[in-house]
Amino acid sequence: MMLSQLVDPDLVEQMRSRRLTRFGYLLKDRVLDTAVFLEQLGTVAAGGTVIDQSAVDGYLRRDDGRLGQLTERETQVLRLVAMGRSNAGIAATLVISRRTVDAHLRAIFGKLGIAADGQDNQRVLAALDWLSG
Repeated sequence: MMLSQLVDPDLVEQMRSRRLTRFGYLLKDRVLDTAVFLEQLGTVAAGGTVIDQSAVDGYLRRDDGRLGQLTERETQVLRLVAMGRSNAGIAATLVISRRTVDAHLRAIFGKLGIAADGQDNQRVLAALDWLSG
């Protein structure tokens, strides 16, 4: 879990190149609720990804590179993945089925060139890939 003053693309690229299985990147001035922060730590400890919403929004507005290939719905799904939401949480937020979330994730991983690998967490790699632009 990283607490930072701002989103540093070079630092994100270093984390991405290490192919982490879990990752957290929060802007420290936005960590205001202890209970939420502890929940985010738990998500990362359990093998998930948590990225500050303002960082997610800023990067997802970019239209260049491989992220430009994603549909609007795939972008919404990736945004929620990066924020640490589970498939069930994504389904509830977007009012779609969990099977549909799975289908969107498969499409996202395919478009970003992230292969299924027992050694790596595809969700974390997708979030890091997206952050590095």
